[in-house]
Amino acid sequence: MRRVAGPVTRHWPAWILGLCVGLAYWLSSPVDGDFWWFDASRHAMNSVFVHDFFAQGGWKDPIRYAKAYYDQYPGINIGFYPPFLYLVTAPLLAVFGVCHAVCQAVVSTFASLCAMAGYAWTRPLLGRAAACACGAMLVLVPEMALWGRQVQLDVPAVALLLWGGWALTRWLETPSSRWLWLAALLLGCAMLTRVQTVLAWPLWLAVVALHPVARAQPWRLRLGATALYGLLSLPSIAAALYFAKVMGSLAGRMPDMPALGSWANWGWYAARMPAQLGDAGMAVLLLGLVALIACVRVHGVRALGGRTGMALAMGMSAWLFFSVVSNKEPRFALPVLPFAMLAALLAVGSWGAAWQQRRAHGATAATSAAAVAAILLLLLALLAEAWTARRWTDVPRVTGHREAALLAAKLAPPNTRVMISAHRDGNFIFSLRTMGQRPDLAVRRADKLLVDMTIMRQLGIQDRGLNDADIRALLDREQVSVVVAQVGYLGDQPSMQALHRLLQSGCCFELRQTVPIEGQHRPDETALRVYLRRP
Repeated sequence: MRRVAGPVTRHWPAWILGLCVGLAYWLSSPVDGDFWWFDASRHAMNSVFVHDFFAQGGWKDPIRYAKAYYDQYPGINIGFYPPFLYLVTAPLLAVFGVCHAVCQAVVSTFASLCAMAGYAWTRPLLGRAAACACGAMLVLVPEMALWGRQVQLDVPAVALLLWGGWALTRWLETPSSRWLWLAALLLGCAMLTRVQTVLAWPLWLAVVALHPVARAQPWRLRLGATALYGLLSLPSIAAALYFAKVMGSLAGRMPDMPALGSWANWGWYAARMPAQLGDAGMAVLLLGLVALIACVRVHGVRALGGRTGMALAMGMSAWLFFSVVSNKEPRFALPVLPFAMLAALLAVGSWGAAWQQRRAHGATAATSAAAVAAILLLLLALLAEAWTARRWTDVPRVTGHREAALLAAKLAPPNTRVMISAHRDGNFIFSLRTMGQRPDLAVRRADKLLVDMTIMRQLGIQDRGLNDADIRALLDREQVSVVVAQVGYLGDQPSMQALHRLLQSGCCFELRQTVPIEGQHRPDETALRVYLRRP
């Protein structure tokens, strides 16, 4: 009896692609507490908090436990972000140990899922070989390669959007209820990862309510899947509403950002695409645009249907959403890139297949030699560039904070507190917790006690007006035995100036060591000074 290959064995190239991408990402990533992006250590610390919450019985009294945990390790912000990535990472921390490497391995796995999603989107049209190249392309462009090697929410959210969009497309192609339920689950998990993936909601509603294929399906199925999607979205929506004041400041008028109605605003992300995609990536994108226009001219708007239309709609929705939001960074529009590239690749493939069909009088798109050859040539050029691109070979990282944490743990007397005054205080706090050598120590953040700052300095900072005597009394009251201070951190604030005067006077603390800060850091980050309280 002939054995029928299952999805795992039939699509073995996708699994090999995912394995290679995941290993390449992880092996080239910072994994030793040397976080580069200042928020990455907090995402990692949120996962550690979830692990500790269950391992230490925090669920028995969650509010009290969370307050006590933050009092000891004030490097978590789990309430501000959705919890999906942290819930996924926590069990792996329990199995493999609480460390940076495990947190990064989870993000690297999501990067491999992005590559496999690229394969799934393009294989029916382009075949296995070209689909593998397409999947590799999605994760080797500079912007994806940068953020896939930091413990950030962006790449996991993109992976879930890619697979959710694929499942929704599969439902339209083959109207089976399992695909719609899967799409709702994946897109809901994307919302549980990053609230900005709300950009997919309008497209979901349009497809489920208005698409001809969808309207032919039972309304109970569509309503139930929408309810599942909505239920999974609720925690993110609730958090956004709770932090509405801060969210409004970020989404509204940010300093140094163009006005909403200006050309500079609507072209802000487009102007950054060449750096994000690289020259070869932009070549693929532009060729895809030409192919899309050619297909529309020949076949009309029908050329925008199917997978090409879905990818284009997702990319345009993401671009529109992030263009409206005033707070702009290149990484915010990361979801635009893979969907734009997929639309371009599918358009080129469709154009090549149509050309081959006309020449061969009926050759199928799946066997279009012209399409496969065109895609492979383009992707080989992109792969060659990606592997030599600076963002792939030189991953940004910052060292010094872990070394300072080791020294603080060595110097601090039992059951005392360590004060950290540094831009990347999260790196220090994460290292102090994950080393596991001094669970009796607690951390105090100078930028919480001496100034009032909400999220980022651009949103406003207010000095608390403490003088030298106040600082000394504060350190005594908080039982601070070690102070780790970044040279010049918030040096324009009077209370921070008072802290540095006290430390340099030698009256209460003595300088034990200066730890250099190395890597891709801000110009004002030069060194960490470790002070020990005098007997």
